Amino acid sequence: MNFNLNNILPSIYKFSFRSKFAIFLIFFSLAMAGLIYWKEVSSRDDIIFFKVIFWQLIIWIPWYFSVPLMKYILKLIDKYKSVKKSLALISAFIFIVSLHGLWFFFYSSLFSPYLGMANECFGVFPYFFIFWTLIDFILLFALHSQLSSSKDKNEDSINKIVSIQVKRGNKKMILKSDSVLWISADGYYICLYTEEGQFLLRRTLKDLIKSLPETTFIKIHRSAIINIDYLSELQKSKNGGIIVLMKDGRTHPVSRTYIKPLKNTLKNLSA
Repeated sequence: MNFNLNNILPSIYKFSFRSKFAIFLIFFSLAMAGLIYWKEVSSRDDIIFFKVIFWQLIIWIPWYFSVPLMKYILKLIDKYKSVKKSLALISAFIFIVSLHGLWFFFYSSLFSPYLGMANECFGVFPYFFIFWTLIDFILLFALHSQLSSSKDKNEDSINKIVSIQVKRGNKKMILKSDSVLWISADGYYICLYTEEGQFLLRRTLKDLIKSLPETTFIKIHRSAIINIDYLSELQKSKNGGIIVLMKDGRTHPVSRTYIKPLKNTLKNLSA
C-alpha cells in the first residue's frame, strides 16, 4: 500500500515538507479532539472542548520530530540488504511507536480532561488505544513512503550527470554538467561558465535545461541558469530584488518570476 503525504497535507507550495507535516498534525489533532468529544456524549456537560483540543495537540505534535528521526533511521539502514533492511525498518517503526506510546501514557495519565471518568484508563477510553496504535503505524508508513520517494528523486538527479560536447577552437571537448557553474543565453547560443573558462555552444537554453538535473540547475532569469551547488548566498538588491552570489565571486540578478521557485528549491534541499 503506497501512502503519499502530499495527498493528505495542505497544498501550500512555498512550505517545506516538515512545515506541511506540522500543519497536517495540527488539523489532525483538531479532528481527533472533535471525534473524541463527539463520541463521549455523556461527558460533554463536564468537559470543555478547548481542553480536549489542547490535550490532543500536545499528544500528537511530537510527531513533528519523527521527520528528522526517520531520515536518520533510513540513512542508517540504507546499507542493509532486503530482508535485514525490512527487519530493521519494522524494528524502527516499533521503536518510534513505543516512544510515542510512552509520551501518550505519561501525558494522558496526568493531564487528560477525561481523568476520573467511568471506564477510562490513562485518561482515555479503551477504544482509543486501538485507534492510536493504528494511526501511529499509518503515519509511519506515510512518512516512510514520502521520505523514500524524495530520497530516490534526489539520488536520481544527483546521478544524472550530463555530458555536454563543446568546442574550443578546433578541439572538441566533453564537459560534465557538475563542472558548470552557470549558463547564460543569447539567441541561439549559450555560454557555459566553468572554473576552466567559458565555452560557447550553439544550442537554445530551453533545449539544454531539459537534459540537466532539475534539482541542481535552476533558472533565475529567462536567459540565465545557475548550478545551486556553486551558490554561495542570496543577497538583497537596492531595488528590493534578489541577487545570487556564486562561489566564483560573480553575482547575478534573479528575475521576480523566479524568486519563489529558487527559494522553494533551497528550502526543499534543507528540509
